[in-house]
Amino acid sequence: MRSLAAGLLWLLLPCLSARTAWASEGSLQLVPRIDLLLGLLIFFLLLVAPLNALLFRPLLRTLDERADRINGTRERADRLDAQSLELRTRYESALREARDAAERGRRERIEEARVDFQGRTGEARADAEQRIEVSRSELSASLERARSQLSQQARELAREAAARVLGRSL
Repeated sequence: MRSLAAGLLWLLLPCLSARTAWASEGSLQLVPRIDLLLGLLIFFLLLVAPLNALLFRPLLRTLDERADRINGTRERADRLDAQSLELRTRYESALREARDAAERGRRERIEEARVDFQGRTGEARADAEQRIEVSRSELSASLERARSQLSQQARELAREAAARVLGRSL
């Protein structure tokens, strides 16, 4: 309050020491009226305390609260940003692990299918070879029977031909 009064005094000092000035027509006076000036000064000083209590303090308090809320909101936004970054990192890590696990599972299934395919192919090949061997042995047996039958028929035909040529039975 004292600094305000001192500031006002320094502002009013030049007005108090001013001399009378007249315009060219003589109707303009630049020296203030001291009684009016003192009345306005007293009125101003009387208004400072109520205006300070009713207007300036609540306004400044509201502005401080607003600044505090803004800072709190910024801090909360920073925390949420950090949390979202952490969640995103965890999500990407989990996604990468899931993809890796899926790729490993896919490779394992492919390898199992390859082994199963090779096993079935081997079984089919063994079965086919066994059938071929059975067919070969049947074919060999049939061939032997056919040869023996042909040999026997050739002997009979030869005997019959010899009997006809000789004219007697052998």
